[in-house]
Amino acid sequence: MKIVIAGGAYEKWMSLELIYQRYLKQEVDCVIFPIQNKFRDHYENSLVNKIFFRMGWKNIYKKINKEFIEFIDTQHPDVVWVFKGMELFPETLAYIKSKGIVVCCYNPDHPFIHSGKGSGNSNVVRSFDHYDFHFVYGLDFIKECEQKGVDVYPLPFAYDLSAFENAAEIFTQNELFNKACFIGNPDKERARFIEAIAAKGIPIDVYGTNWQKFLKSSNNINIKGPVYGLDLWKTFRKYRVQLNLLRKHNLNSHNQRTFELAGAGAIQIAPRTPDHERYFTEGKEIYLFNDEDECVLKMQELFKLSDSEANEMRKNTLARVEAGKHMYKSRAKFVFDTLKERTNGSR
Repeated sequence: MKIVIAGGAYEKWMSLELIYQRYLKQEVDCVIFPIQNKFRDHYENSLVNKIFFRMGWKNIYKKINKEFIEFIDTQHPDVVWVFKGMELFPETLAYIKSKGIVVCCYNPDHPFIHSGKGSGNSNVVRSFDHYDFHFVYGLDFIKECEQKGVDVYPLPFAYDLSAFENAAEIFTQNELFNKACFIGNPDKERARFIEAIAAKGIPIDVYGTNWQKFLKSSNNINIKGPVYGLDLWKTFRKYRVQLNLLRKHNLNSHNQRTFELAGAGAIQIAPRTPDHERYFTEGKEIYLFNDEDECVLKMQELFKLSDSEANEMRKNTLARVEAGKHMYKSRAKFVFDTLKERTNGSR
């Protein structure tokens, strides 16, 4: 079996595509065609390119689709696995399927709910029915797809530490700050929530890119830059509590940070969702909230924990994700088994 992954290949923040490719290559021939990189390289190359694209001059998509078809015609894969697919036309998918190639999709955001310019577009919507099947991370959307007769397989997010030679350093990182932390990209709703809990006395450090455009530093809000790689994972454990905030496309499910925080043995407080309640035991491995007031109250509880109580919760959380095999190595095994089954023509 040969697999072509169409998506992003970003080493800096280790794209999901790269993680899956690393494990799939242990079983099959698997290559990435970096459609997202090609678009981003063009878009970020000049202000002129940005202006023309925003005005509707989107010839870059035509160029990417042409190159992708040529690539497929030379590679002759058994499977094309598309991640999100903002850059691909449904006509391109139809062409690939006409060659007898299995075409599937995994959208780490949502095909129909777009929370920003990078989370989806008309190509994603128009292409949805052109895939043979979808991998879907959220339990709520899986049920919705099944009710509509859409062929889906559950593929939750996970965590992965295999890229770090010094991963053991993560777990020797001692707690340094008895305060809250949020690590992620900014948006207005996240900023509003952070301001609200800070106004109620919660001290919080905020890590990410361009947070200065959304928040102002104050007595309780300290804005920091982005962290990547091993530094990111160490930062997870430096704080008494890590805040996880979901975006509108996954308000009833979970996100990648859900399992990354758990995989680092961090103490996480997150929105109460069916996914979070399914994967963790509340009060033992995770703290959950329904609104800002409940979030504040539970953070205050966490700040009062003794070091031994906090460390016990860290151990519980880590043991839960390890026992549940919520690692990308296990997810990749499921993907491989599914693709093998589908290319053999059975279900």
